[in-house]
Amino acid sequence: MKKLLILTFILLLQFTHAMTLTPSKTVYSTNDAIKITFNDMTGLNQDWIAIYPETSNNDWKNVMRWNWTDDRVSGSVTFSSLPAGNYEARAFYNNSYTMELSQKFSVTQEGAVKAVQIETRKEVYDEDERIQVVVGNMLGDPKDWVGIYPKGTNNDWENVQRWNWTGGHKATIMAFDGLKAGEYEARAFFKNSYKVEAKYSFNVGESNNGFIDEVRQHCSLENETIATMLCSNEPNIAYAIQNKEEVFHGIIYDFLRIDLNNNTVQSIETNQRLELQYPKESLNLIKLEDTPIYLYKKTSNGADTNIQWLFQYQGKTILSFYSNDRDKLLYDIHTTIGGKNLVLSYLNEYSDPFGRFTDTYNISNPNVATLIDREINPLR
Repeated sequence: MKKLLILTFILLLQFTHAMTLTPSKTVYSTNDAIKITFNDMTGLNQDWIAIYPETSNNDWKNVMRWNWTDDRVSGSVTFSSLPAGNYEARAFYNNSYTMELSQKFSVTQEGAVKAVQIETRKEVYDEDERIQVVVGNMLGDPKDWVGIYPKGTNNDWENVQRWNWTGGHKATIMAFDGLKAGEYEARAFFKNSYKVEAKYSFNVGESNNGFIDEVRQHCSLENETIATMLCSNEPNIAYAIQNKEEVFHGIIYDFLRIDLNNNTVQSIETNQRLELQYPKESLNLIKLEDTPIYLYKKTSNGADTNIQWLFQYQGKTILSFYSNDRDKLLYDIHTTIGGKNLVLSYLNEYSDPFGRFTDTYNISNPNVATLIDREINPLR
């Protein structure tokens, strides 16, 4: 009889009370405590409120947080913080798993709402000029830091040119000692890590942007090799010979590798070409078919015409050949088997036997040229 009266009382309360369940926020952060306010519960000591993942059922195994209402009809319960996700606060009567009411809310990762911002005050600095870096939306951790790296390098410590802590500030302006000419990036990191959160490119010395645009336009519109510019078979890579300055004995030049994807210029060689006095020297870039290997040709015109043929890949010489117009003449260069073999044909007057030579190199690995065949046709 007593049990029947209790059950009847509970049923009457369910029909006469309009229960409410209200989270204090619709969106919490991962650092926030979760407060749920309730009204018009039964007031029995085994009413309870729990937090579940939004799409889960009411099984006990899915409960993330829970608490009794402690015989209260109205009040609030507070739960510890939750991981980022979507959740529901659910109310239950008398220790049952029959949900009476639910309310949805979500939790977002602390600090994930705003993207980190970083930039330098100028896009181009003079050599040794102090560099100012502006950062925003950092975590505010004492070990957040900013580093300056050469553009195109990874985040390893050995590549850091300048660095400093942010001092626990979420937004600040930082000053670094000047740098030598080059292309750089300012990079922002959280909590003494090497995971870059944001980066910004800038130059020290003369900007290469105009030169890179000129190369990009030439390779995209014409895609042909001229004496001083080669549009490589490597994707988005070009090579160029660029005069730097005139000196008494000639012209100082740079031999450059240009990455059109990352907008970087790498100097492979800086040298002097003798154009203002005898003997004169000329330079040519030659593209080979079906291979990223290219030919860097240096010709000196004096009593004899001497030619240095440098077969290169990514700025590294993998094969060199010397010829002149008197005793060793290279007269044919081509690739075969879809760029896997390189064939050189030349006349060697002082060899024994004197004759025409055809050398075949395997270049399927462009880092190495391996002689695999030599054919000799004697002329006497």
